[in-house]
Amino acid sequence: MSEETDAVIDALFASDLARDVRSEFNVRRDEGLSVHDATGAVFAHFRHLLDRADEGPVVIIAMAVLQQLERAATESIRDAAVELLREGHGFASRPGENLTFRRDRERLRDQLIELLESRTNEPDEQ
Repeated sequence: MSEETDAVIDALFASDLARDVRSEFNVRRDEGLSVHDATGAVFAHFRHLLDRADEGPVVIIAMAVLQQLERAATESIRDAAVELLREGHGFASRPGENLTFRRDRERLRDQLIELLESRTNEPDEQ
């Protein structure tokens, strides 16, 4: 991975929720689950957040990135994450927000889209 990709991943997983998603995914992988099965277990674990406008997109985007890093991206999850990112979910302006923070978040959103669209592997749609 490049330093730029590492920086994008670090920025995404600076979020407490994204970090929790990664932790749960890693626990499941350490238990011997495949990427596909670990993904299902993570979505089941965080199902109570998936319908929440501020939290659901974070879970989906984090899972898409984790799958991409494992070179086992599921096309439907990747496409959902890219759509959420393009629509700005999780990246909306906040009242009184510093312009620099806003620009950083927009840049992160664009970098995540680029990472997910890189398709460095064949989708593993199961």
